[in-house]
Amino acid sequence: MHNCGYCQGGELLAAFGIKICDLEVSQLILFKEQSHPGRCIVAYKDHVSEIVNISDEERNRFFADVNRAAKALHAAFHPVKVNYGAYGDTGCHLHFHLVPKYRDEFEWGGVFAMNPGQVYLTDEEYAEMIENGDIGKLVAINALERVAYWHQAHSYVRGNWRRRDETSPMIIAKCCHDLDLMQYYAGAKCSEVYSVGGLDYFNRANQPEGAADRCFECKYNETCPYSAENCYITRWKEAGCPNDNWPFNICCREVPNTEENLRASYKENQYGRCVFACDNDVVDNQKVMMKFENGVTVVTLKK
Repeated sequence: MHNCGYCQGGELLAAFGIKICDLEVSQLILFKEQSHPGRCIVAYKDHVSEIVNISDEERNRFFADVNRAAKALHAAFHPVKVNYGAYGDTGCHLHFHLVPKYRDEFEWGGVFAMNPGQVYLTDEEYAEMIENGDIGKLVAINALERVAYWHQAHSYVRGNWRRRDETSPMIIAKCCHDLDLMQYYAGAKCSEVYSVGGLDYFNRANQPEGAADRCFECKYNETCPYSAENCYITRWKEAGCPNDNWPFNICCREVPNTEENLRASYKENQYGRCVFACDNDVVDNQKVMMKFENGVTVVTLKK
């Protein structure tokens, strides 16, 4: 999953494709290699290996997305046939290649290659294909901002962005650039905004029975994923015991960052507190819904 372009996006996805939009249970991706004009990928929303790993209902919804993409290809590129491929031994994320075929042209009458490596466009040409609606019109965007469990605990429960009266709201501290991107993708001004959220997990009500308010005094210190032991000491060792790397250099001002110095700091500073017994009051989950002047809608979830 960590090396999956469909899950992680970014450079891993950019190596072979460009995300166009989210469908009902999948995402539509323009395949960068365009020996077959219009070739794209429909990738399932979750990291599952095969069609047998999802329910009958989800399978039907996935194939409805494949059908929707195929109709768009036929309308935009007028192929004689669209070929469908889901083969591959090492790729473990369910996806289908949709490959338009044209009579007496490249690979007509044969099996399409996974990546011919022959025809690539410029960034401007890829953008034009998407913006012109050649593969479909952007209607809705679903965005998920996943904050790593240790990052949430470090920055927004124990750290400098934990309180509304001392810093910005969570949506601004973590997702301001996400909102910029949503407006960029929508290509219009936002006309309506709705938001709901709450502090539903990192609060005193969820503190395990018998837990102490400081990690190194707690019986769960070795097993709790949020403990100072696991969030900092263990991760510091896994990183090769760096002398001055974030977030360890924030938690311990003593340089070099030795284990002795780190442990001494966590026994006294805010980063050694139980995540269920801090003075945090910013949300730990939030959903934002936006509507743009051109009708595009966005739902973004931070958790």
